[in-house]
Amino acid sequence: GKVEFGTIQLSTNKSAAIAFVHQSTQPAFWVCSVHLTGDPKLDQVRVQEIKKAIGTQQNQPFILAGDFNETEHDVAYRYLQSAGFKSASKHLYHCEPKRTFKTDRLDRTIDFIFSSSHLEAVEFDCPEIPANATLPNQYVPSDHIYLRVVLEFK
Repeated sequence: GKVEFGTIQLSTNKSAAIAFVHQSTQPAFWVCSVHLTGDPKLDQVRVQEIKKAIGTQQNQPFILAGDFNETEHDVAYRYLQSAGFKSASKHLYHCEPKRTFKTDRLDRTIDFIFSSSHLEAVEFDCPEIPANATLPNQYVPSDHIYLRVVLEFK
């Protein structure tokens, strides 16, 4: 099988994109992990970062996941929806997780898994962060909780 790997230079952060090709049936699909610009005033920069990340792969199955540094009510999230991408959590549960990021100062959902229209989420998991917990801690080594999805080709 063939696997392509590359990094995409976003504005100040890098993202990784990997193309996988199934050995017997040959469909290629892309997985891109992003860490978008964190400054809340730079929402249009995050949209440009997403456009660069999905690039010319829009006609192939595509998974875009990571730290979007904004909520579902912000511009980059809405841009992905308008481009035909679906949030795995919203597709299955009609809502996003309660929180994916929690420090002593901030508590919000800013991490998502999106897929193109070629794929459909059939499972999604995000552990609950207790209201009195902060991240990182002795159980979670990051200030973000993990997300897990199972996708199927349509």
